[in-house]
Amino acid sequence: MIIDRVGVWTACGGLLSSAAAWRAGIRPATERQVSIPSNEARSVSLYLAPGVGEVEGVARLAILLELALRDAGAGPGRGEPVLLVAGQPTPGLRPPDESLRYLQEVLLSSAPGQARWGDRLTCMEGLAELEEVLANSRTRSAWIAVVDTLYDEQRLERAEQAGELKGPKQPAGLMPGEAAAVVRVVARSGAAGAQLGPVVIERGAAAAGLARAVEMALGSASVGHVHVDLDGTEARARLWGSALAHFGARLERLRSWVPALSFGEIGAAAPLLSIALALGRRLPGDTLVTMLHDDAVATIRVNRAR
Repeated sequence: MIIDRVGVWTACGGLLSSAAAWRAGIRPATERQVSIPSNEARSVSLYLAPGVGEVEGVARLAILLELALRDAGAGPGRGEPVLLVAGQPTPGLRPPDESLRYLQEVLLSSAPGQARWGDRLTCMEGLAELEEVLANSRTRSAWIAVVDTLYDEQRLERAEQAGELKGPKQPAGLMPGEAAAVVRVVARSGAAGAQLGPVVIERGAAAAGLARAVEMALGSASVGHVHVDLDGTEARARLWGSALAHFGARLERLRSWVPALSFGEIGAAAPLLSIALALGRRLPGDTLVTMLHDDAVATIRVNRAR
């Protein structure tokens, strides 16, 4: 499938400003006092998106998604199917199912499709679904929209209880962020642009799956970059460290990029943001996007238009 349109909204703003900030190594984290019920208030490094304000819950997701659609320049056309994946915030006044309908109907009202709560693996599975739909039906174009925020009391509390949050007294740790991304894809025949896919998901052994993904990238002369799904936590750092130790000097041919350094941990939105950045930065060669989730590794390749 071919990438036809992209829009994002991150701690650095839209796609152009996000790509420029990442290229320059800008890290727009802000220190905020976060009051967590199970612990005393302390300063935490947060990557918060501009223009969202202090709202929380599903309303925050709606604003982020609307800003990403605005960055794309246009939303889904009537009849274009849309898959919406949202990271579930703390339940507010609306039940979870009603919250999903709110996001789908208010922001994507003219388009048919599905909406589901999920994570980065759900997003990768959604991309695989769209790939199959475009290949095996009369559908010529479709959208995937993903939004997530870790600026949420319960999610921050769980991370704090696990000792994962980065802060002045804990220089290594989870960097809570937020982002929304929308991508329009079209069927390959007759379309020009960057090609996306295939999606490969391996379950059961994350370290072995990551090693196979890197081996695949090293075996392709056209792949020049790999996006590494690190979030500041020790578990993911160990996985990537194992890959570095295994492949050694062979990895020097690939440029490794860590989006979380500029945007924080953005949950379900991580795959689409990585895809968007591979295009927005105009990197030479193809990019392999890797996503880590529990005991699974998912990869997708972004082939630049030639």
